[in-house]
Amino acid sequence: MFDYLSKDLSLKVLDILKDLKQENTILVITKNKEIIESNYVDNIIVLDDSKILTEGKHDELLKESEYKKIFKKL
Repeated sequence: MFDYLSKDLSLKVLDILKDLKQENTILVITKNKEIIESNYVDNIIVLDDSKILTEGKHDELLKESEYKKIFKKL
């Protein structure tokens, strides 16, 4: 969803989602680096061919070579 929105609109949507996530689980699928690096994301799940490759927080995942390689391609 965020890949098709302007940066300003994406940030507004994220602010709304931030309030909603206190009581809900929200799934965001994106390739947007700013969203991935933001404090809006609690957990990242990396999928490949419908299989979970890895999961965790962005800073932790950057220590993994496979995640770092994928992230640099974005």
